[in-house]
Amino acid sequence: MATQAGVKEEAPIQVKTVIEPQWTRFLAGGAASATAELLTLPIDITKVRLQAQRSGPTAGGKPVVHYNGMLHAVQTMIKHEGPGALWNGATPALLRQVSYTSICMVLYEPLRNFFGANAAQGANGEVPFINKFLAGGCAGAIGISIANPVDVIKVRMQADRSGKLYRGVGDAFSMIYQREGFRGFLRGMPPNIQRGFIVNAAELGTYDHSKELLISSGLLKEGVLAHTGASCVAGFAGAAASNPYV
Repeated sequence: MATQAGVKEEAPIQVKTVIEPQWTRFLAGGAASATAELLTLPIDITKVRLQAQRSGPTAGGKPVVHYNGMLHAVQTMIKHEGPGALWNGATPALLRQVSYTSICMVLYEPLRNFFGANAAQGANGEVPFINKFLAGGCAGAIGISIANPVDVIKVRMQADRSGKLYRGVGDAFSMIYQREGFRGFLRGMPPNIQRGFIVNAAELGTYDHSKELLISSGLLKEGVLAHTGASCVAGFAGAAASNPYV
C-alpha cells in the first residue's frame, strides 16, 4: 500500500502459529519436566523437610527443630542418610512432574483456542492475553487434579526422615490406601489446584504472549532466541506467582 508521499507502508509482521501434533507436545513436556525435576529435586526435598519440621512433633510446646536452614538441612541429610537422600522420592516426583506437565502442555492449545473462539482478535489475529491466561490456568488445574495422588506419595516419601516408612511407590500407595482410603490421595488438592491454576496461567499465558510480542514487534524472529526470551519472561512470572505458595 502506498502513501501520498509515494512511500510504501510496511505491513504488520504476522505471527504464524505452528500447530504441532499433541503427542510431540506430550513427549517434549515430559522430557523437559523430567530433566528439570531431577536437577532441582534436592532443593525440593530440602524445602519439604524444612516445612515438615514446623508441623511435626513438639517438645515443650515448640516444634522439634532438626534443621537450622537449607544448607544445614543438606549437610545433615548427607551426613545421616547419605547423598542419596537428596533424591529420595525421585520416582514419584518424576511420575508426578511428567504426567502433570505433559497434560498441561497438551491441554493448553485446545483451551486457548476454545477461550479465544468468540473473543475479539488483535490487529494481527492474535488471541488476547486474558484468554491465554485462562487457558494456562485451566490446563494447570486439570493437570494437577489428575496428578494429585502421585503428589501425595511424593511428599510422604520425601518427608520420611528414616527412609524406612515406605519401600517404594507401590508400597506407599498401598499403605496410604489401607490407612486413609481413597481420600488420602486427595489431601492437599484444593491448594494444589489453586497453585496449579495461578502458576500455569502465569507461565503458559505469559510465555505464549511474550513470544508473540517479541516476534510481532520485530525484535526477534521465530526460533530459539524468541523461545528463550519468552521462557525467561515466563519463568519470572511463574516464580512471582508461585511465591505465596512456597
